[in-house]
Amino acid sequence: PPRLHQVYFEAPSCGAGPPERVFLVGDHSSAAQFFVTVGVGSFLYAPAALGGYLFAPQAYRAGGRGPRIDLGVTAALAFLWLVSSCAWAAALAEVKAATAP
Repeated sequence: PPRLHQVYFEAPSCGAGPPERVFLVGDHSSAAQFFVTVGVGSFLYAPAALGGYLFAPQAYRAGGRGPRIDLGVTAALAFLWLVSSCAWAAALAEVKAATAP
């Protein structure tokens, strides 16, 4: 669905001629792929961090670098999630505009 330039439909002509093949405009696959990539990365990081908290608690004790690394990765993923959500929302709005009657 995000690759609109590959989609066409047969538009009826106003006269008695044959229907015209019309292609839609836009390729929003990069926004969709970015959104899915960030989502899958976040989904995979969450159990990894949980496993670290459960099975390697010494890495998260006071004075360790574990909490800072976890905070940095979590903050980066949260920022990327916000950016990818905005990019996907903009692409979805363009898809809706391109496919509206």
